[in-house]
Amino acid sequence: MVHIRNVNARKVVSFIAWKIDRLSFKYGRIYVLEMPLVPRATKVNDGGYDVKTVSDLSELTTLVERRETWWRAAVEQRFANGDLCFVAKDHGQAIACLFATFSNVRLPLIHDAPYSLPLDNETVGLIDSYTLPEYRGKGVYSSVFEACLIYFAGTRFRRVRGFIHPDNVHSMKVHQKLGLDRIVLVITSVGLFGVRRHYAKATDMHIEEVCQQ
Repeated sequence: MVHIRNVNARKVVSFIAWKIDRLSFKYGRIYVLEMPLVPRATKVNDGGYDVKTVSDLSELTTLVERRETWWRAAVEQRFANGDLCFVAKDHGQAIACLFATFSNVRLPLIHDAPYSLPLDNETVGLIDSYTLPEYRGKGVYSSVFEACLIYFAGTRFRRVRGFIHPDNVHSMKVHQKLGLDRIVLVITSVGLFGVRRHYAKATDMHIEEVCQQ
C-alpha cells in the first residue's frame, strides 16, 4: 500500500511539473554570424599547442570527462553525421575543440524545441566549441578557430557561420577579434501552452553595434 501511494504521488508530481512547464513562457534567441573564407597564410602556433582534425570520440577524452553527460551523446551524433572536429592538444591531452558541420544546424533556442537551420553547399557551420577553463584566455580557441579557417580556405566553401546567444557577451567579443563579427540573421523562439514558434529575421549588424545597445 505504501509503495502504491508513493507511485501515485510521483505521478501527481510529474503531472503538475508537466503542466507548469506547458504553462510557462519560454523564450530564446541566437545570433547567426558570418564571415567570408579567403586564402590565408599558414600561421605558426606561438602557443605551442598542437591543432588537428579528428573524427573519433576517443580523441576528446579529456573534454568529455569535464562536460555534462549529454555532451558525449551530442558529440557521437556529430561524428556520425560526418561533422569535422578541430582539436587543440597540450601534452597529448585535448584542451579545446570546435566542430564544423555542413548540413542542417540544430540550434538550442528552447530546450524542447531546437531550430534547424539549413546550410547551403558553400557554407560551413561552426558549432559546439569548448575550451577547458584553465586554458581560457590563453589564445587556445583562437588557434583552433584559425586552423579551421585555414583548412577550408581555397576549397568549395565560401563562408563560415557561427551561432551565439546574445547574453554571451564574452564569446561575441572573442569572435569580433577573430573577424566573425557580422550578424546576418536573428532567430527567436517563443513558447507558451506547449506551442513553440520560431522566427528568423535577416539583418546586417556588427557585434560592436549590439554590445553598445
